[in-house]
This record gives sequence, structure tokens and C-alpha cells, in this order.
Amino acid sequence: MNAQTIRNQFMSKFNLTDAIVHTATINTGDTPGPTYISAHPDHDSVIKPTYVTIQNIDDFKQFGGNPDEVYHNNLMAEHHAPLAACDAALTSLPYSELSVTQKSDLCQAYQTYVYGNSQNVQSYKDALQKHFFPAQLAVFAAQDVVVTKDNPLILSGNGDQPASFSFGTVTIQPGGQIINQANATLLADNLIQQTDSTTQPTNNFISVGPDGQNGAAGGNGGNGNTGNQGSAGSDGKSSCSTGAGQGDTGGTGYNGTGGGNGSRGTDAQVVRATFTTVEGPVILMSCGGNGGAGGAGGNGGNGGQGGPGGNSTSYCSTGAQGKGGQGGTGGNGGAGGDSGNGQNIYCTYQTLGTNGSISLGTPTKGQGGQGGAAGNGGNGGQGNPNGNGASAGTPGANGKNGTLGTVYINNVPQG
Repeated sequence: MNAQTIRNQFMSKFNLTDAIVHTATINTGDTPGPTYISAHPDHDSVIKPTYVTIQNIDDFKQFGGNPDEVYHNNLMAEHHAPLAACDAALTSLPYSELSVTQKSDLCQAYQTYVYGNSQNVQSYKDALQKHFFPAQLAVFAAQDVVVTKDNPLILSGNGDQPASFSFGTVTIQPGGQIINQANATLLADNLIQQTDSTTQPTNNFISVGPDGQNGAAGGNGGNGNTGNQGSAGSDGKSSCSTGAGQGDTGGTGYNGTGGGNGSRGTDAQVVRATFTTVEGPVILMSCGGNGGAGGAGGNGGNGGQGGPGGNSTSYCSTGAQGKGGQGGTGGNGGAGGDSGNGQNIYCTYQTLGTNGSISLGTPTKGQGGQGGAAGNGGNGGQGNPNGNGASAGTPGANGKNGTLGTVYINNVPQG
């Protein structure tokens, strides 16, 4: 089906009219920075969402997923991992009481039911209905959108809330980019990627998760205290009876604290996109957000100075300075966060227009965070002799790179 047919069926099913369509052309270059079409309350969305209630998972699959027929008719290879039969606890328990494993199974079953062959997870249907439906779907509709270089169009839901985006003609100027951050259904009658002789082709539609947060830097250790003064000398009748004492050893510098670990990048979200006509080279990619960098370890404090020698007397010389204190050890660097993973993009088109093509791009994110640098060891304190310097901390391990999402073009996986 083309985008218009899906749109008509959807609007009829949920009693929507053309009154929800934003008729003025949206041009992302009209305002600085990105333009949001978003259900998130923190975003200044150029279109406000219309909400419809999806009563059951089969309705959501009909308009936002893949029909079972593409698998039954061998038009798309089955690619969702098999699951054991549904545990009865998934239906009887509230979501908050499910274990991590049970929640993972439920989420996997959801993906398989909506985007895969639902017959493989029919035993999960009641549990999926209980925990995820009815659901509120944010619907956005606009006639024409122009995406300019340096002013990306960002499509966003509200967390994991699904969203539907429906457009007439979307024109992406050279260097423009659409960034998806939603569990999205995307419809466009015409998708036009313009080109010129100076702009290198790039990912013009990318589904990506937010980056992880960087770890905080560790605190530096304080310096050691100066050693106490040695005892004063004591004179005899005509000579030094007891020599002045050596000063005490300086205090050890305090250790630097470890840097905080970077957090994991967030996974991208699944996209189901239908384009009636595609003109120009459209390049798709899905990757998770980068892992956050680990915080640097704090530096160790310097050892304290050796205490001054005891005071001289008429016959006794001043005592020797004490030994310098040991430096503090540097803190370890925090570990870099792992990257999030890409998710599948299911893209279908009906017609390729002038120079039209759809292909897989190159990843621009999905990198593990850099481990934090080790803190330096503190220097030994000045003294007699000087104190020993301390060792540096250990650098943090780098985070792991994420896996890329698979892009399906007319049911065929790319790459």
C-alpha cells in the first residue's frame, strides 16, 4: 500500500479529519538550530500532537508494524529470536513486580508481535495487552516540509510512547538531515533528496538514541601535613649535652578519588516508514547513542614537608629536617559507558522518481565512551631525605561499541 492509502485507512479507523493537518509549509531554516515535531513536553514542537487511543495490539500492528503476510508469503525472512512459551506470571503480576528477565521477554515478544510474525508469540498476547494497551498514540500531520542544512528536523515521541508522522512532500536540501528519536510510523507521499555538486552525500534519515552522560571527575587528594618539629637541643656545662632532634616525617598525601563511570547510550527506536515516491539518494542509518566518557581520576596530594629540626642552643646545632612525606596515589579513571544499539528500520517505497535510490549509510554514532584518564600520583614531600612520589591511578576501560540496526528496504535487509 502507498502512504495515502494507509493514511486514509488510519484516519477512517480513528475518526480523524483533515483538520489535524498543518497546511503551512514547515521550513526548518526559518528558526535557528533544529526544528522539533515532538510529543515531548520539553520540546517546542512546530506541530502539536493529536492523540488517539489504540485499544489493542492488533490495531497497532496494522498501522505501525509489519503484516504477518510478509512472513507467510516469504517476502521477508523471519529475524526475531524465538521465545519460550509465555510464563503465566507475565499476565498475573503487575509490571512493577516482574523480574528483569520477565520484562526483557515481554519487550522481545512485543517487538516480535508488532514487527515480526505474531503467530510465533501468540501465547504472549494477553500479557502484551495487559501491560501495553490501551495506548495513547501521538499523531502529527503536515502537508509540506523542507529540511535545510544545519537545521535538522527532529522527530520525537515522549519516551517510549509511539508516534505517527504523516507528510505530503518532504524535501531535504543538500546537507539536510531528519533525526528520528521516536518509536515511529512515518508516511510521506513524496520524499525528495536534493543534491548539488559541492555537498557530500550523508545519512539524511537517521534513527538514533541519546548519548550517555559523562562521568564526573574524581576529586584531588589533599596534601600531607608538615611534620612536627624535632626536640630542641640541651646544653651541658660547657658543651652540647643532647643534640637537637630530627623533625618528624611529613604526612602522607591523600589519595585522589576515582572518576565516575560514563552511562550507557540509549538504544535507537524502531521505525516503520512508507514512501510513495522517492527522488534523489536517500540514505538510512540506525545506531544507538554514544556511551558517556568516564571521568578522570583525581590527582594524589603531595606529601607533607619534613618537620623542622629541633632548635639550636648555645652549644647544640639545629636538628636535621624530617623526612618528606609519601605522595598520595592518583585516582582511577572511570569506565566509559557502553554505546546503545541501533534498531530496525522497515522502509517500503512504491516508486523511484528522478535519480531515486534508498541505501544503507555509515554509522555516525554507536561508539563506546572513552575511559577516564588516570589521576597523577602526588610528589613526595621535601625533606631529609625527600619523600617518595606515589603511583598514578589506572585509566578507565573504554565502553563497548553498540550494534547497528538493520535497515530493511522493501522487506530486504541491507548490508
